Amino acid sequence: MKKFKPLLLLVLLAGFISTSLFAQTNDRLDEKWYKAKDKEALQKYKDGESLFPPRPKSDMSIGIKGGLAFITGDVSDFPIAPPGAIGLSVRRAFGHAFSLRLEGNYTRNFGLDYRPRGGYAFGSFTPLDSTNNNPWRQEGYTDPVFMNYQTKTFDVTMQGVFNLNNVNFYKESTKWNLYAAFGLGLIGINTKVDVLDSNGENYDFSGISYDPPNPPTRGNFRDEKTRVLNDLQTLYGSFPSELDFESEAEIYTKSQGFIVGDDFYRMRVLLTGAAGISYFISRRLEIEGEYRLGVSFDDMLDGLRWTEQGDLSPNWDNMNQLTIGLHFHLGNSREGGHWKVNPLNEMAASSQEARKLVKEFEKDDDNDGVKNFFDIEPDTPEGMPVDYRGKTRDTDGDGVNDRDDMEMFTERGALVDEQGRAIDEDKDGIPDYRDKELGSDQGVQVDGNGITINNFDEEKVRKIVREEMGPNGGCILPIIYYDLNGDDIKPTQYPQLWEIAQIMRSNPNLKVKAVGHADVRNSDSYNDELSKRRVNNAVQFLVNTYGIDKSRFTIEFKGERENIIPELPDRHGNREIERLHQLNRRVEFQCVK
Repeated sequence: MKKFKPLLLLVLLAGFISTSLFAQTNDRLDEKWYKAKDKEALQKYKDGESLFPPRPKSDMSIGIKGGLAFITGDVSDFPIAPPGAIGLSVRRAFGHAFSLRLEGNYTRNFGLDYRPRGGYAFGSFTPLDSTNNNPWRQEGYTDPVFMNYQTKTFDVTMQGVFNLNNVNFYKESTKWNLYAAFGLGLIGINTKVDVLDSNGENYDFSGISYDPPNPPTRGNFRDEKTRVLNDLQTLYGSFPSELDFESEAEIYTKSQGFIVGDDFYRMRVLLTGAAGISYFISRRLEIEGEYRLGVSFDDMLDGLRWTEQGDLSPNWDNMNQLTIGLHFHLGNSREGGHWKVNPLNEMAASSQEARKLVKEFEKDDDNDGVKNFFDIEPDTPEGMPVDYRGKTRDTDGDGVNDRDDMEMFTERGALVDEQGRAIDEDKDGIPDYRDKELGSDQGVQVDGNGITINNFDEEKVRKIVREEMGPNGGCILPIIYYDLNGDDIKPTQYPQLWEIAQIMRSNPNLKVKAVGHADVRNSDSYNDELSKRRVNNAVQFLVNTYGIDKSRFTIEFKGERENIIPELPDRHGNREIERLHQLNRRVEFQCVK
């Protein structure tokens, strides 16, 4: 437990600092995440002039790790607890998926074989000097021995690190990250063996034997291996603490290395690969677990290169590490590391803004049929008619909305009441804005301009109607005329309509048929529709202006089918012919029973 205390304290201290000082988050497009030379490109991206944003500042981190180290080779490994391996690294991200990592490692590996080995005794080799011969042969061993070794290594490698799970469509960032790394570097290797006991004498292995189980099973193989290792522990003492590892293991040549203290380290090229998983404790601090494999193209890492037949072993020895490490991120690294942040975030954020904007386009809070984005009156009361801008519709511009307006086509400038009706203070049937004689006495008859008609005799009108209707019940009332393609009531036609209204007022049981007509210019369908609008407008004028009940009217429209003057030429510009055409553009009123 004492070995773990410094590492535990380091984790707690780094976690406290990182969570206390660097807990805040920042906008992904803030200029501080980008180099000065990229700010113009960033602004172009913000303005929509560039498809992609520039790459943020390179993220850097420093790391420390420690754990187990063991060699897979000819001699069985004997791993011990950390610090079997310890390492330091500096990592720099180049985007979200790739980083470079400069790493240095020191390892100490131990091995003790449960199988007796004799191939060393008759393997053919050419001694280079007295230090690189096989130490077991140098000390006079000829019988099979139980090999042991201690191997120390220093290595420096440059590795490319590839992130495997930060690119996804479901998360903005992830605290967990899978990665793989591949690299190349140099390694210094020092391998020693213990061939002499504490008295400087050869070990006596005659009392130890290995009997391979037949047939072997997992259980009996494990038991036999444990028995042999226990016997060796009795012979050697506590392994490896009581061993001196006094002898240099067999090596290829002493010229390929360097000496540190009393130890010679031979130099080899190191090819390394790693896979790991990391977890962000905070924005600054990351913890990782990693497996690392090192290939040095060397068969002497465990001090043995001979087979039992005296031939060179066909396989290289490989280095293995299982470590736990901490990484501390430096500078203004955005959100704590490019390998944590999904590189699709900016595109996803832009897409999200577009979806929000579309959602806003679809909103219609007042349910008036005009979307909020275009609605200049976003709180129109329910059921209120509006125009294409969402503004309350007021067709005649009298200040009363169409829903509440009882007279939707009041002339511009007319004073109206709360229900949109044109004000008629003297109650003579002519609204004030057209009344040329305001304040007419109650009950007097007036013309279309509101001027009193002194010679009007209501009884005489009734007599004329009775005589005109005759036994068949019909009479002809005034006709009104229209401009070419027009359907509005001209002021010159008001007296005729006033006369019709007075006749109908004086004869409450009188019903009237109104028939619309058009001249021959334009198509049949167009003229039918035009004559329909003309007769409807005329009747509505009588209803709105004089209060005649609309049920007393029968409405028909006949287009150009019953012209008063038929077969007129379909052309314009002749004043005399135009006067004849106007006689056909009319609405007739007829008394009916």
